Amino acid sequence: ARLSAEDISPGSNGPKAEPMLLDDDPDDLFAEATEEVSLDSPERHPILSDGPSPVITPVTPVMISSRADVFDRSPDQDEDEEENRDTFDIQISVSDPEKVGDGMNAYMVYKVLTKTSLSIFSRDEVCVKRRFSDFLGLHSKLASKYMHMGYIVPPAPEKSIVGMTKVKVGKEDLSSVEFVEKRRSALERYLLRTVKHPALLKDTDVLQFLESSEWFEEKQQQFDNLDVQLRKLHASVESLVFHRKGNNTNNNLKILRTHWEGKVQQGERDFEQISKNIRREVGRFEKDRVKDFRVVIIKYLESLVHTQQQLIKYWEAFLPEAKAIA
Repeated sequence: ARLSAEDISPGSNGPKAEPMLLDDDPDDLFAEATEEVSLDSPERHPILSDGPSPVITPVTPVMISSRADVFDRSPDQDEDEEENRDTFDIQISVSDPEKVGDGMNAYMVYKVLTKTSLSIFSRDEVCVKRRFSDFLGLHSKLASKYMHMGYIVPPAPEKSIVGMTKVKVGKEDLSSVEFVEKRRSALERYLLRTVKHPALLKDTDVLQFLESSEWFEEKQQQFDNLDVQLRKLHASVESLVFHRKGNNTNNNLKILRTHWEGKVQQGERDFEQISKNIRREVGRFEKDRVKDFRVVIIKYLESLVHTQQQLIKYWEAFLPEAKAIA
């Protein structure tokens, strides 16, 4: 179970191995660390080479790291390491939630303050206002660009219809305040996790989200106002259409009422005519029935008279014989 002496070369301090790039390197720090391992005894006996030991020169950790990087690290990892050096030199806070609008068209606006010394930003301190839908839009853009490449995009906070409805209708209760604070904290955590990623931090969509432009803000405000006005106009148009539909419905109902009233009147006239016909037919039936009854009675009486006459004749013919018998 021991390593044989033939496997040990005189020019090295360890067992013979496959040819490698570092076999003849005199600066190898691990050349003296090779020992003979015995399975029979728990003690370790180092195997020393027959030749003179190489002179060990002190090597700085930088040299060791640079040599290891040649084999273990790729250029992409070096770039990521350089990017990570500046990743944490940024502070982002989400604060001052503000309600904009009234009713169900209201929405929350959050103040996003960015403090950084990175050269990719135009200023050291930038303050912008963003809606919750802007955060969702940023996550959607980042996910579509980076997730298929293997990057992990931090998830955005989920929507809460119940909580946001309470905020929109103006209920200033404890649950609404707690909901707004939880959402603010979740948005801040989402942004911090996003900017910690070196690739996502340099994305143009992230930079545009964190930085502000007066022209862009002005146009965005105009579009927001236009959106509110268009919503009001849409509501007015819907009300007008509903009113016109109501008028058309009333007109249609009037036409239908006139039509059915005419049908009712025609039905009444038909009913009266049918009633007259029925009364006339009943009167005629009664007259015919009386006539038929009278004819039947007369015939019955005539048959009785005829029977009596026949009976008288029979008695008259039988009378002489009856007298003869007597």
